[in-house]
This record gives sequence, structure tokens and C-alpha cells, in this order.
Amino acid sequence: LTRVERVEPPGSFWRKLRVDTRPLRHRDFRNLWIGQAVSTLGGEIGAVAIPYQVYKLTGSTALVGLLGLAALIPLLVVPLIGGAIADALDRRSVLLRTESGMTVITALFFGNALLPHPQVWALFVLESLAMAVFSLGRPALSSLAPRLVPDEELEAAGALDSVYNSLGAVGGPALGGVLIAVAGVPFTYGIDFLTFAASLVAIFALPSLAPIGEVERPSLRSIADGFRFLRGRQVLI
Repeated sequence: LTRVERVEPPGSFWRKLRVDTRPLRHRDFRNLWIGQAVSTLGGEIGAVAIPYQVYKLTGSTALVGLLGLAALIPLLVVPLIGGAIADALDRRSVLLRTESGMTVITALFFGNALLPHPQVWALFVLESLAMAVFSLGRPALSSLAPRLVPDEELEAAGALDSVYNSLGAVGGPALGGVLIAVAGVPFTYGIDFLTFAASLVAIFALPSLAPIGEVERPSLRSIADGFRFLRGRQVLI
């Protein structure tokens, strides 16, 4: 028998690595993607400024560590509430409120940085509030893709979201460090504040994303029902 080897056409390797951009052809998804890309970059810039300012004001690495704890608690608890809210309410309205809340909190960071003596306690309070509001809106944001793109493009939409998340996680802190060194902490918060405008405009332009069919109002019972649903099910990693 003669062994027949499969010869792939030239350029097939690079075609496999190409990002599927079909979801960007849909206006609502494209606008949301651009707005979240800008906002994510700004959020990562601000995430550098907060611990830097705490250390600059106190010289304590222990307090910088406690700042992370202040963010961890709402990050673990609030998404449970956010998920129930996202299932029961118009997700566009939820996101408009949470993004507006993040804009106000960032403005307060900026205002505190402009004080002659910025308050360390305010940084802890605002960091906890920022993470709580972010976590409240995250389930609604994560569940938008099925309403904005066809089912066959959902995987591509998730891959595109990971692009700006990855770039923001790497480029945001680097850019934040440069901005702090060149222009100072208040200016860095100001850039973070301005990036939320892109997110708010994109979300405002979305159509209504109310739940389809009858849904239960968000409550502790609905959260408990979610836990009961997950209990005993196999989790794939």
C-alpha cells in the first residue's frame, strides 16, 4: 500500500490562527465591544493607581495587601446578587446603572486625589464600592452575547471578548505606570473616568434586553435555587 500524505494548502496554518471577527459585523455587538475595550483599558489603568497611591501615602505594604482584601469580599459575594438581577431585569438598564455608578466612583477617586491631603480610608471605601458595583453588572454583561449575535457565532464572540480582556490586563497596568510617572495620580484617575464615557455610549445605544418570558423577581430564594441547581452537577474544567 502506498502511504498518501495530506498536503495542506499554503497559508492554512495562518488561517487557523486567524481570529473569527464575524460577530463584529453586528452593530450592537461591535459598539459594545469597542466600548468595553476602551473601558477595560481604563479600568486596568485605574487599578494600578489605587495601590500605588495607598503605598505613596502610607509607605505600608501591609495596607496595600489589605486593599486587595477590601476588593475580594464584594467580588466573592455580589456576583450572586448580580446574577439574579440579570436574569430578572432588563440587562441594558442594569448595565447603564452599574456603569454610571462606576463613573461616579472613579470621579470620587479623582476628587480625593486632588485634595491637599488625600484620605487613605476613602481609597479603601471606594475600592470596595467599585468592586461591588462592577460585580453587580458583570453577570448582565457576560450574558449579552446570545442576544446580540447568532448562536453559531457565540464562540467567536467569546474569543473576541478575551482579546480586549487580555490586552487590557497587560497593556493597562503598563500604561498606568507610565501615566503615573509622567502626569501623576490625579491625571491617571481622570483618564479612567473618561474611558467610561465610551462604555456608557455603547450601552445606551443597545436595544432593550428585557428577559424573555416570565421570570421570578430577584430574591434570596432565587439565589438559593441557583445553588441547588448546581449542586451535584458535574463541572468541566
